[in-house]
Amino acid sequence: MGKVDDMRRQREAQYAQRERDARRAPTEAPDGPGDPPVEEPDEAEPAPAIRAASDDTSATRRGASGAEGTCQACGKVRPLQNGLIAVHQKGLGKVCAGSRKTPR
Repeated sequence: MGKVDDMRRQREAQYAQRERDARRAPTEAPDGPGDPPVEEPDEAEPAPAIRAASDDTSATRRGASGAEGTCQACGKVRPLQNGLIAVHQKGLGKVCAGSRKTPR
């Protein structure tokens, strides 16, 4: 047959298996004492602190100097690379006309 028929048969078989397992589960009880109760600690452990981004990482993204300038075309503040505004996009896939030019 086709792929759809095979997938339908597989879903029906899984459903039937779940039904059999659901009927069988309540009647089959373990003979042992069961799971021991879980003891919860009195004091909850503090969650690990989330490390905030340091100034060092943002400085490396902006370049060694960390200088920024305003773009001539779009007016946004952008990082400088060798004294020029870094390449950035104006829209989807369109490079801004102020990229790689001196800042205002």
